[in-house]
Amino acid sequence: ASLADMKRRGSLCRCRASVTRWSYFAPWLVALPARCASWRTAGVLPEEDVFKRYVGKFCFDFKKGPDEDAGQFTFNLFGQFVAGPDQGGPASSDGPPCWGPCETPGKLYLMVFDDEDNHWKQMNDQWGRATCEQMLEYSSFAMPLPALDGAFNRTIFVHEKIRPRFWYFVFAACGVNFLRPVDYEIHAQNVQQGWEQEFGMDQLGSMQLQLCASLLFFSICLCLRRVARRATGAEALRSRPLLRILLLSTLCSTTGAVCLTLHYMSFAANGWGSAPLEVVGQLFVCAAKALLSVLQLLTAKGWALFYAPEALVQRRLMMIALCSIILTSVACEIHADYFHDRSTTFYLYESWPGTVILMLNICLFAEAWRSMRETYRNETSDEVRIFYCVISTASLLYFLTLPVMCVLAAALSPWVRAKYVNRGEVASRFLATLLLFYSLRPSRLDAM
Repeated sequence: ASLADMKRRGSLCRCRASVTRWSYFAPWLVALPARCASWRTAGVLPEEDVFKRYVGKFCFDFKKGPDEDAGQFTFNLFGQFVAGPDQGGPASSDGPPCWGPCETPGKLYLMVFDDEDNHWKQMNDQWGRATCEQMLEYSSFAMPLPALDGAFNRTIFVHEKIRPRFWYFVFAACGVNFLRPVDYEIHAQNVQQGWEQEFGMDQLGSMQLQLCASLLFFSICLCLRRVARRATGAEALRSRPLLRILLLSTLCSTTGAVCLTLHYMSFAANGWGSAPLEVVGQLFVCAAKALLSVLQLLTAKGWALFYAPEALVQRRLMMIALCSIILTSVACEIHADYFHDRSTTFYLYESWPGTVILMLNICLFAEAWRSMRETYRNETSDEVRIFYCVISTASLLYFLTLPVMCVLAAALSPWVRAKYVNRGEVASRFLATLLLFYSLRPSRLDAM
């Protein structure tokens, strides 16, 4: 587009373009399935004459000074296409969407939509029926791509001035003939964030959080092992199944945090990270949460939860809830790594699968609290009652912190919600583990 056209659409970018030889892009063109991270994305465009392909989103910073760039993104194309026939769209319009002659027929566009209501939200609501002209009207920035025979790249500099914003990227073909498949790659960066420039503003601090979590949970593992051995020797854990479950949960939390730390370290270095490490890390974290839930239900109901015939229904419902939480969490992580979701939600727990996970956690808390209340009322020893109070506090922290954080996060800015919710989840899991460690340590149990 001409500079005048870009200014007319209120573009926040300035552009630098260069066409290069095919060989220059050889490292980018390895045949891989489409994959996204925050934020590089790569794949192959459809070969239909008319299409729109959503390829991901990124949260850009805003500029702190007049001579600074808030961020940048670079996109590379490789393949061959030419302008196609007119698809029968409007030739012109006095008002929206064209404001004069319509320039979309026969063009391939890279369009960017910011998170304002009249841009991406409106575009997303009309995704199935929006024409190229309407998409151009809703976009914050749109660039018509020239006929391609080889390779093309362009770097766009971002100049957000008010606040961080989520940018949504879409390729739109408005009547194009593809002579060879077209590969694309987009790489977005927050250039003011130093070594964290690969991270969106909604993900800053992720590596530090997981590194801190791995150290804290590993410290609890060491303390658990040492306290158990000091109390009853090498067979301590074998004779204390509750302590074994707690140790296993802590090991899962440690392993999950280490995997996620390695993923984020790789991500900070190359913008891709390691999707397998991320999925495995989330799987271990989910296992740690499930074990903590089982442990708290066991302390409330005893081993009758697993062996008593009258607890069969409760046992099955608990297993269904725990398996549902694990499978839903891992499925959402795989979907986030390998698929593009046009949703305007900013983190897992704003989506319907996240809401299901929160509701299941609340149900588990209600059952743990009900069982603990019955056990507490039947107990006569003051010391044992204090023990049950500590376990109840751990249950309260563990099960309810996340739902409360998600409710409060609605009042926060969109680009910080995920950060605070993730920190709240890790903190509640650590504090619950710490309280259970305090309650189940051999010296305390022996004293009771």
